Formats: sequence, C-alpha cells, structure tokens
Amino acid sequence: MGRIKVFELLVPIVIMNRKLKHTLLAIICFFFLQANLFCQDYFDYHEIINKAEIEVVKKNYEKADSLFQIAFSEYSLGFAKDFVAAAKNAQSLNNSERVKAYVFKGFNNGLTFTHIDNFPFYENLKNTFGKGNIKKELSTARKKYLGTLNKDTRKVIGKMVKRDQKVRSWWYNRKPWKVQQAFMKKVDDENFQALMSICKNQGFPGTHVIGADAESQPIYLPVLLRHMDSLKLAALKPYIMPTIKAGHFHPLDFVSALDYTSMFKSTIEDRDEDGNQVLIIQQEYGTMTGMETEGKFIYPVKSLTDLNQKRAEFGLESIADYAFKIECQIPEEGVYKKVFKLN
Repeated sequence: MGRIKVFELLVPIVIMNRKLKHTLLAIICFFFLQANLFCQDYFDYHEIINKAEIEVVKKNYEKADSLFQIAFSEYSLGFAKDFVAAAKNAQSLNNSERVKAYVFKGFNNGLTFTHIDNFPFYENLKNTFGKGNIKKELSTARKKYLGTLNKDTRKVIGKMVKRDQKVRSWWYNRKPWKVQQAFMKKVDDENFQALMSICKNQGFPGTHVIGADAESQPIYLPVLLRHMDSLKLAALKPYIMPTIKAGHFHPLDFVSALDYTSMFKSTIEDRDEDGNQVLIIQQEYGTMTGMETEGKFIYPVKSLTDLNQKRAEFGLESIADYAFKIECQIPEEGVYKKVFKLN
C-alpha cells in the first residue's frame, strides 16, 4: 500500500468527530491569523515611503502621491506619520477627496485627532465636507479601531508612561540632581521589568496591541524606550525586531531610542579647567538632531563608514536620504562638544 497522507487520515476523523472538527478549525484559524499578522516584511514598505517623502521635498507632489498609494495598497498596515505626510501632500495637490481617503485610512490604523488637529489639511477637510460630519465619522472610526486593541495591556503601558513622566516633572526637578537620578533609575528599572514581562507573555506591544498614540498622548511607548539604557534595549531587541518587520512598530522609534540613550558621553558633573560645564555628544545611527544659530543639524556619529549598513539593519533609509528630507547636512564623524561658561 502506498504512503497515506496525513490529510487523508484526518478527513474521516474530522467528519466523524464534530468536536475535533471545531478544535482543528480553531487551530488552523489561529495559525493562519498569526502567519498573516507577521507575513509582510515592512522594510520594503519603508523604502517606498522614503521615496515618496523625497519627492515631497522636491515638490513632485503627483509622483509622491502615487508612491503613497502604492505603499498603502500593497501593505495592509501603515503608520500615523505616513498618513499625515500623505494627507499633507494631497492637500498640496488640492485634492480634498484624496486627503479624506488618507485621513480615514489613517484612523483605521491608529491615527488620532491629536495627530492632525494642527494641520491645515484637517481644517480644509472640515470646511469641505462639514465639520460635524467629518468629526463624527472619524470618531466612529477611532472607536472601532480602539476595539481591536488589548485594553489591559494599553492600560498597563499608560500607567508606565505616567510614572515615567511624573518622575521627570518640574516637581522632581526641584530635588538635588543625584536624588532625582535615583528616582528615575528606580522607575526606569521597574518599567523595564514590566515591559519584559509583557514581551515574554505576548510579544512586544506594538501598535497592533496598544495603538499608535501621538507623543503628547498618555500612551506613547517610545518615550519609555528612550529612558532605558543600552543593556535594557539590547534585551528588548529580540522582541522588537520581529514587530518592526511586521509593521507594528516604526523602526525610527527604536533606533532613535538607541541613539538617545547612548549619545551623551558627558555627565552634568563634567567640567573643563575653568570649571565650565562640558557637554559631549556622539550617536551611532544619526537619528538625533540639534539646533544652533546656523540652524538644524544632525549630531556627529561614531562612524560614517558603515552607517548606512547599520541603519538598513532596522529598515531605515540612508543617512543621505534622511538628511535631505529634514534639510540638514550629512553628519560629521566624531563628537559634538559644547562648553557652557559660568556667569
């Protein structure tokens, strides 16, 4: 007798046993959903968005719009900042219907009123389609989106962010620096342990779990990452990277945290021979920017030689593209040093 396939053995059993049938179907559905959740590699998505953003800077709005449409049609998910960029670009084309489409698609992917309130395209949208109608429809879309999230995990992250911000508030800033440092370290350690526990139990809580709130909103996970040291971020990386590749966390939110936590090479106690405070900054990936009288600039990086390769590992664009889009020069290799003279 020839080999009998497993499927051929299962079919009569499933037919005979209704309970087993339902169980098997549930298992198949579960694995299908999991595979679907993480099947698309979003590195290509970010490449398309990068090309669109470059065309926006060049004022090639039609070409940029075509690229935004490709990204949002080929990939089932998108990021809040990308929908905002697409809507702004559509506004430059005076295409209200396209603006509306991007905003509504954005709300289905976590966009909030906080993301769009201060942009002219939202005001024009209300004037064109009716303030009451647009707000009601977007509120309905927002409510539906929130219903897809994990409310318990969202609540936990919200409490963590609240503690993080409280210990860095003006009241704590009145305490001696070393005392405040101790408070911050305690909170950061506790938040790290809580986040690791979530990661081990259900994976990294990306936008598919807690949403995509704006930086000024209560549930903004990237702020927690910025306040964790490099060892903590290294421990989280194995959980974060699959989430980034699946389109549930933006790579810039993680890489900028890596730069932020490692960029300060000096402490508040560092002084020069005259007793002036010295600030020394160097970053790894070139995501952090500063402002001088000459304008905005990207802080120096440790090495330019392999910088693009390092950025590509996370799905980020080249440093030349990044600098072009934010209208800065390519960063220098070395350190940034600033002396604050005593009065």
